[in-house]
Amino acid sequence: MLLVLLLRHAESTSNVGDDVEDPTLTTTGVAQANAWRDRTASWSLDAILVSPMLRCIATAARALGACKCSRWEVCAAAREHWWVHKQNRGRLAADLLPDLVDLPSHGLTKATIEDAVGAPSEHWDPASEAKASKRSLGRRSAAATLALVNDLCARADRGEDKRIAVVCHWGTIAALSDADAPNAGVVGLVFAPAADRAADPRWSCHQRAAADLGWHWDVVGPFAADAPAIPRVE
Repeated sequence: MLLVLLLRHAESTSNVGDDVEDPTLTTTGVAQANAWRDRTASWSLDAILVSPMLRCIATAARALGACKCSRWEVCAAAREHWWVHKQNRGRLAADLLPDLVDLPSHGLTKATIEDAVGAPSEHWDPASEAKASKRSLGRRSAAATLALVNDLCARADRGEDKRIAVVCHWGTIAALSDADAPNAGVVGLVFAPAADRAADPRWSCHQRAAADLGWHWDVVGPFAADAPAIPRVE
């Protein structure tokens, strides 16, 4: 089995009204992310996946930076939906890296970020996205979330990871869990073989896609930093 902890980014300037490109955290957001740091330091995580949006990297560094986890990965497929909005379009590494220098220590290296978003790719192409139609961006966004589902199911298949965190966005979390996660809230997905669960017509397209790959998940949470123990983690 696999436990996936979906951590929504803390409050950013876009959450208080600014549709600006790749927004940073507000003062409140910094406090929200910091509130997790002592608690997560004892979590045993096999991997931490982070959307390459600045608000997610900043949240991950503050909330999970003290975790004893050796594998931090940038995951463009974990980015927000609604790519037509400036706040949901990112930047290539050359423009992003200067904004990360003052963050607390964390596990994302410069090389890791450059490998993931140093050049345009399938789910990360800022220049192209700025010119694309709303319909095209919608299709690309849907494909990215499906790619994230495929990645999580592949990890469940391999069985090497037992607990991973994905630092991502409201739309991503809602698509996978139907949960209304607050800023800096955590939602858990507990993966189990789909053969153990009868198909349900109410499943989302993402749950059906996972079932086709042999997996189903149950949702736990949302949890806040001051919430009771998170099952299978604490």
